[in-house]
Amino acid sequence: MAEAENQEEQIAEGTPVLFREELITILEALFRLSKLPNNAFEIKDDGLYVKGLEDTLTGHIENDNIHPTKQQTDILKNFSLIDDILCYKGNKIASSLSGQEDNELELKPDGFYFKQREDNTEELKQFTRDLIVETGLYDWQIVPELPENSISDSTIYLIEQQVEDLDITYYAKWIHKEDTWISLDILLETFNKLARKEEVEEAIEKVHEHENKDTLDLFTIDEETGRLLFNNIDILDTMQVSDDANNAIRIGQDGKLFVPDLRSELNSVERGAFNKTVLLSEECNGSGEYNLEDDINNYNFIIVEYYLKPEPTPPVAGQNPEEIIEEDLNPYDAKSDMIDVDNLNYLYNNHIDYMLEHDYGFSTYNTKIRLWDRKLQVTYYNKVCIYRIVGIK
Repeated sequence: MAEAENQEEQIAEGTPVLFREELITILEALFRLSKLPNNAFEIKDDGLYVKGLEDTLTGHIENDNIHPTKQQTDILKNFSLIDDILCYKGNKIASSLSGQEDNELELKPDGFYFKQREDNTEELKQFTRDLIVETGLYDWQIVPELPENSISDSTIYLIEQQVEDLDITYYAKWIHKEDTWISLDILLETFNKLARKEEVEEAIEKVHEHENKDTLDLFTIDEETGRLLFNNIDILDTMQVSDDANNAIRIGQDGKLFVPDLRSELNSVERGAFNKTVLLSEECNGSGEYNLEDDINNYNFIIVEYYLKPEPTPPVAGQNPEEIIEEDLNPYDAKSDMIDVDNLNYLYNNHIDYMLEHDYGFSTYNTKIRLWDRKLQVTYYNKVCIYRIVGIK
């Protein structure tokens, strides 16, 4: 009752009113649903309902077993049909046929096609028989020249020919087939180019004419040894090898001249022989570098010869420098060291000095050196003075 009274009050006030039943009628008219079987809309208690298909569509799109990849799609784009024949990039993928006019093969949509020929075996046999009959030769004639009229294709025409060089006569044979004359002999022009037996024998005889034939006839081969003989004498043994005791040439096992290779022996003798070379001859009485006459690597050992070299004594107060005794400046007590060149290279590569020592009374004097290639370096100097370096092979 209260609701009806309220509605009456609203109508009385002049305000438009839409009742619930009227709204439902209007909405049902506006949102009518099709009765077709594929309609996805459905009316629920709370309103219209459509099933979400995002997951289904996503799974469908990402399924490689359903959709081709981009690479496959790019390949498929190159396929086409030309005259109902499958082609790839415009070319027939079945095969490529020659464009020659007499090609019997043909490519059809269902494959290669070759027209089945009829069996003409008997016809071919009969054609052969007829051809043999047509080309049969039944007659021969001696004529001065080939006829121009009344020519028979079954006749052999003989024309007399004269060979001046041999002074003989022979007959050239001709037949006529398909409006063409065919020679059964060698033409005279060709015949004259051929060498005759007499000419060949004469040429061979001239080739074998030697002024020294008598000498050549003296050469033979020993049947047992296979060695070359001259007048039954072995050439290598008796004519070409000297009997001199110092002769290194001899006959090898194969019957040929042989000289032994002595290079290894000579190299060994050269290495074993004593040979010395003066590489430096001057006083090295101070730190620094000195040049050698040759590379130390050309030698097996290096001999370093040295002595003590006194330094001038400074003059005392009031003493005249000229009064210094000269003998006090002369070197004394010489010594020498023999050093392996390999050891010198090892020391140099490892930055190690070789020390030359000299004892004198209670004092020890020394000098440090390094040797490599063509160089001597005095790294420290203390009265031990090198005066000569010798290389030994």
